[in-house]
Order: sequence, then structure tokens, then C-alpha cells
Amino acid sequence: MNEINDFEVGDRVTYKYDYHALNNIGLKTELDGFKGTVIGFRSICVGVRFDTHIIYVLGFGHDCNELDDRDGYCYWVSPELLIKDKEEENDTVKIKWYRKGKFTTENFNVK
Repeated sequence: MNEINDFEVGDRVTYKYDYHALNNIGLKTELDGFKGTVIGFRSICVGVRFDTHIIYVLGFGHDCNELDDRDGYCYWVSPELLIKDKEEENDTVKIKWYRKGKFTTENFNVK
């Protein structure tokens, strides 16, 4: 299970509902699968700014004690309910280049 020390500000995370993580205390199943960014820490919780305006999902949301200027997108989450997203090594798009010439069956070795 994750601990608060496993996260840093700026980490991308996914909220994963786990019935047994905290003995079913304070769990929010509606956020299952939501992605966000770590914006701070408080006591034993991680401040997460979700990509989705969670006030419409939960009925409430906040700015994590003014850590973020987008009120309604943030929530204090137990680290056991977060999965750190893997960093993409190279997120560039590969382009396949084709040989110049006429588009005929000769170019594609088609019989």
C-alpha cells in the first residue's frame, strides 16, 4: 500500500476505490478511476487536484486550503487510495514516412 512519502508535488495519480484500504471509512466510490495531480500534503492526506470538476460528482469539492485556484476540483485523499501513474518516457508521435513516387501496385509489391 502507498504511503504519503511515495508521492511528490506534481505527480500524476489515479484514484482507485479499495473497500478494505481504510476499513471503509470515508471512501468515495464516485471518484474511482479519476485522474489528478498531487498539489500538497496535510497530516496523513494527499491534496489532489482532479482533472474533473468533482463538485458535480461528489456534491462538494474545494481548493485544498488554497493550494490551488480551481475551487471544486480538489480533495484530500488517503495515499492508500491513490495509484501513481507511470511517467511516459517519450510521448512524441512517431510518423511513418513513405517512399516518394506514384501510388501503384509496384510500390507496394502487390500482385
